[in-house]
Amino acid sequence: MVTFRWAAIGLVVVCLAGAGAGVLGAAETGFHDYQRAAVGSARAAHNALAAAELTGEAVLAKRVTSPYAETRLSDSRTALGGAADRLAGAELPDERCEQMRDELRPLLARANVVLAVMESAVTEQNVADIEPVAEALDAFVRAHR
Repeated sequence: MVTFRWAAIGLVVVCLAGAGAGVLGAAETGFHDYQRAAVGSARAAHNALAAAELTGEAVLAKRVTSPYAETRLSDSRTALGGAADRLAGAELPDERCEQMRDELRPLLARANVVLAVMESAVTEQNVADIEPVAEALDAFVRAHR
């Protein structure tokens, strides 16, 4: 039952990452297109952190095996990397978009660091480190909807 739940969470992360790819895959021609792309990247990154946090909590509670946790954390890093790559490849139509990119880039970098640390060793501190980054990504999404 627990394995099914984690498998479902992993599937949701992969689907959300794919959905974000579709949004950014189109040619960006205006502010609103870029805004949708940036918000999609932020959401994908937030979802990757949420999945990693759940995985970390499950590891700490000894509810999942290490190989399973490693796979889930790797999937989260892959989703985050895809979100960052799509943002980097999106066309910047104006200065507002550059400001939006400059606001989101450091958040994606921080999220990547947190996930990298979690992949090497999941501890209570590392799980707690997710919260500030996840909150900042959530704030970005709310500010740029």
